Amino acid sequence: MEELNPELYITAVAETNALIDDYVARIRKRETISEKVYEPQPEVAGS
Repeated sequence: MEELNPELYITAVAETNALIDDYVARIRKRETISEKVYEPQPEVAGS
């Protein structure tokens, strides 16, 4: 097995981290949107 070029490895890790960050950001955005949609319901149910 040939050795990985450190620069290629660093680039691959950085790109992977960027993809993960993007994915996590999308999920958090979706959670925030769904929280805004579902927030009023408990108030209606409680009254």
